[in-house]
Amino acid sequence: ALPKGPVELQIKMDDGHVLAARIEPSEPTAWPVFIGMNRKMNEIVAYLEKRRDREAMVDRVMFDGIDVTSRANVPAPAFYHDIAPVLVSLSRPLTYGSRHLLEIRMSDGERIVDTFRAWDDFFPIMIYGHGNHGRTDRERSLTLTAELRELHFNTNLGGGGGVLGGSPRSLEVMRNANLLLFTSGENRWFPLVPESVWALDLQDEPDANDPQVVPRDYPVPPDDRIGFSGMYNVGLMKDKNRLAPEKPVWLQIDNTGYPRNLFIYGRLADVHCHDSYFRTSRESPKGIRNVFSGGLYAYLGGQPRPNHLTILTTQRGERWQDPRLPFGDEIRVQAYYALACSVKGFSYWLYHGPGAVGSPDLIEEIGRVNLELATAAPLLARAQVIDAEVASSSHEVGPMSHPEGDGGPGIFQRVLLSGDDALILLLTNESYAPRGDGLDYTPVENLDLRVPIPPWLKARECFAISHEGVTPVRFRASGGSARFRVDRMDLTKFIVLSERGLQRRTVKRYHKVLRESQRDVTYTEAERGKLLASYESMRRSWADAGVIAESGFELTSDMDWLGGWVIRNGAELDDTHSRHGDISVRVTKEHQGVYSGSIDVRPGQRIRVQSWFRVDDLEAGELLVFIRYLNKDGREFNMEATRKTASSTNWTGCAVNFRVPETTVRAQIFWGLASGHGPIWIDDVSAVEIGPE
Repeated sequence: ALPKGPVELQIKMDDGHVLAARIEPSEPTAWPVFIGMNRKMNEIVAYLEKRRDREAMVDRVMFDGIDVTSRANVPAPAFYHDIAPVLVSLSRPLTYGSRHLLEIRMSDGERIVDTFRAWDDFFPIMIYGHGNHGRTDRERSLTLTAELRELHFNTNLGGGGGVLGGSPRSLEVMRNANLLLFTSGENRWFPLVPESVWALDLQDEPDANDPQVVPRDYPVPPDDRIGFSGMYNVGLMKDKNRLAPEKPVWLQIDNTGYPRNLFIYGRLADVHCHDSYFRTSRESPKGIRNVFSGGLYAYLGGQPRPNHLTILTTQRGERWQDPRLPFGDEIRVQAYYALACSVKGFSYWLYHGPGAVGSPDLIEEIGRVNLELATAAPLLARAQVIDAEVASSSHEVGPMSHPEGDGGPGIFQRVLLSGDDALILLLTNESYAPRGDGLDYTPVENLDLRVPIPPWLKARECFAISHEGVTPVRFRASGGSARFRVDRMDLTKFIVLSERGLQRRTVKRYHKVLRESQRDVTYTEAERGKLLASYESMRRSWADAGVIAESGFELTSDMDWLGGWVIRNGAELDDTHSRHGDISVRVTKEHQGVYSGSIDVRPGQRIRVQSWFRVDDLEAGELLVFIRYLNKDGREFNMEATRKTASSTNWTGCAVNFRVPETTVRAQIFWGLASGHGPIWIDDVSAVEIGPE
């Protein structure tokens, strides 16, 4: 509860200094819950929410100190279900990323003021992780791009091929394939290309780090140590803004100190995203409802800035005792729970390893959900949830009220306004329960619904959006509501009531999404074909000298500039020392190093693996070389390793001979630090075929 009077605070510092503060309580009548823009960035789309126990009326609208009331459309100045949309037409588009002040004055004299940044209505759909398909980073970045576009993702949320993710050529392919990059922006070797980037990563889960950034004897329990990383992130955000002033800064928030953490960190970045990692179980058959209940806290914590949600698409390790990957049906239901929180972007965690890529059924359903999201994106980007009652004489329909229980309505519903020309109805069939390898549920037949229509909305069309297309829904409008029947609903339903013309535009968008995704997949696969042809040409050029693979780690923008070699586990390219050219690999910790891509070998073949290395400290450590032997299925079945002492400050060659065992089809070579503290520099690696002993 809010305090009844002024609160006096004294903050004692560790040096004994005392800071005094006085807080005056206030209870605003209304506040902004979202401020955004349209695609052309010539219209502001904002929503106000008011206290239910107050009467309020929008009186005037100010933009950057100028009265724009005459250009504003406020269809419900006295609020509708406690929400007032405010749409402001501008004389010219705003500059992408520019900063502005929106002020809305109420009839009682209250001034509602907030800042916002001007971005278009792009609705990011993304998944964390990298690709697994391909022998090299460059090939994996291409196959990942194709896989993401086939599944209708529009943003690459990390990954794309190690350091290759920021190379000019990789960015060009991603951009041509309609993928924008999400990045920290920190790449020593390649300049940031802003037109290829959607947003910059601020810091992953600062709240998860909070309990560790204070002394152990600090008198606040660890679970309550929330906010200690706040000022650090304020400075970090300034760095990001200097790097790309026009781009949004994005922050992932964990569950540490939940839900207080969402209110502490929610307004820090331009866009905030909340982890909501849940699945069903026998003990908690409706456990995924927490996506909605937790998503509401995330939505409230960052207002009026856009909120995103990330849902679980992986099987985490023993720490969480995950029994399985999520079911595809669980992903669909969670997506609809997330949309009911007015999210302005959607993501999954994660793709590679034990993640979604390991389950064809899960991947297929993600693609279907993404197609629906991409089709509805222009509506969702300007949508705002309202507490409107949806009635049915045939089924129990209502908002969710018992996140962990089996009670509550049979059909979960939420209503969203989308500007002043559409209303969205989200329906979820909550008869589900986990059974075997999926969710067991009872389809809903002949569902009749009565949905309130905002008084300003001239409802001329009703249609449903699904992965199968955009289909008309017969309805009848009378007495301030629309009545219609849903013949069958499996798990979810996305229904739109709108003014005339929106259905036709949505049908066109659905086919455009399909067409562009297929075009981008075809384009990327053609680029992969060119890459594989260049590999073959490279191998032929090496063959005369008996070379199987080699690299000097030099950088170029238009080819596989590491010769197929991969920098992993914290090793890094370095330009302070090199044997030839400008670049070597610097290794500072055990088990860091460089891997070859998988190379073609044959049983009985003798291979000499060679590299050059140097140290600054004669006790830097031991050099490790090993070779992994892979069978026809790509699985490792044998491995040989050798250690060499790194003992020279001059570039010194090191060579080890191996004989390829039977049943080997490919091999992978590693050079790195076996033990010690480093640093060791490695350059000019190669594998050559040698004759019989």
